[in-house]
Amino acid sequence: MKSIRKKTRRPKKRKVWLGVLLAAIAGLFLGGLLGTATGIILSTDESLQPPPLAWNGMRDPINLLVMGTDVANSNRSPGLTGNTDTMLLLNIDPRTNKVKGLSIPRDTRVPIPGHRVFKINAANPYGGPTLAMKTVSQYLTVPVHRYILLNTRGLIEAIDAIGGVDVTIPKRVYYQDHHGDLHIDFQKGSHHLSGKQAQEYLRFRHDELGDIGRVQRQQKFLMELVDQFLRPAVLLKAPTLLQIINKNSKTDLGPMEILQLVNFGKGLKGSRDFQMVMIPGAFQNIDGLSFWNADLSPIQEYLSAHFRGSLKAPTPEVSASPRRPTVSIFDGCGKRLAVKEARRRLESSGYVIREIKRTENQAETQVIVQLGDLEKADSILEALGVGKKVEASLGDIYSDFTVILGSDWKDSKPPEK
Repeated sequence: MKSIRKKTRRPKKRKVWLGVLLAAIAGLFLGGLLGTATGIILSTDESLQPPPLAWNGMRDPINLLVMGTDVANSNRSPGLTGNTDTMLLLNIDPRTNKVKGLSIPRDTRVPIPGHRVFKINAANPYGGPTLAMKTVSQYLTVPVHRYILLNTRGLIEAIDAIGGVDVTIPKRVYYQDHHGDLHIDFQKGSHHLSGKQAQEYLRFRHDELGDIGRVQRQQKFLMELVDQFLRPAVLLKAPTLLQIINKNSKTDLGPMEILQLVNFGKGLKGSRDFQMVMIPGAFQNIDGLSFWNADLSPIQEYLSAHFRGSLKAPTPEVSASPRRPTVSIFDGCGKRLAVKEARRRLESSGYVIREIKRTENQAETQVIVQLGDLEKADSILEALGVGKKVEASLGDIYSDFTVILGSDWKDSKPPEK
């Protein structure tokens, strides 16, 4: 894709933070009520520079970088110049009517152009959203057409505006920081969260997976939030939501581009039209700082299929033998022989079992597609004979797939030959 300079456009300020962006592709869209229906089309910020890449509207896919800042400014109100606590690259494709997402952990160690090799979340304070876009583009070898930069107050206000959000919390999260005035304590189970409670839950990262665990919680939260933002009752709150968005973010999307995205959003059917993947890797400590040492090789096909367009993928390293995909099996059926049979079927289909561990009982078998390979996920489902795909990076971060066996697997029969 050529790098084309466009005439200086006047970007604007709006906010959707992660939760509200998939309220901006599921909530910003809000059935086409936003934009002209409300009579509010974004204030402008003439200090912003136009993006380096052209986009021909909804005739072509767009890569949209969504960033949420993690710090307040000097008067303790939410700002837009701090580290990006959240980075999510979205590919919005009108040809398939699907949205593909790539979560970028905030501690990912990358070269920041003109600066140093450091955490990717520093690109925004170093050089604003333009440098953040350039950093992501060069690191992933993908075009980045537009951005949305958000602060956390918009998330709080938007969720409060719709009366809160329903969330399923898989395990207790607890953290107390009296100095920082951060108090997090949510028991496992179903919860109806206010905006402030949702922010606290999404900020939590004090478990064994640290920021990676937070990315997983954010992905699960977003998938639930999308469906709730598309409810008819929420559509009636579109004018209020747009005002909240307008005052809590900035973007280089133009007014007509927003309207085109609105029209695209009308055809979305909720979370089933979204797929989420997280950049894989491993924790690494360098000079006392914790980094996410990313490994892009397992997601190169995902990037090429959905984000790269005409850009050529990096030349892969030559391997003596192809890497066999790995699977972790979580036993949610409580039957040792059933787990043994699942392992046998998967190994017979060419998969390497990374680990097997007990988890809480559940009714339905799930295949979590950690790295975006839906074709192999279908082959796993075929081998098992039951289950459904979960298109998000919610499983074992060191495996390509996670199979959670439910009670439906316990009673399943081997597929007929």
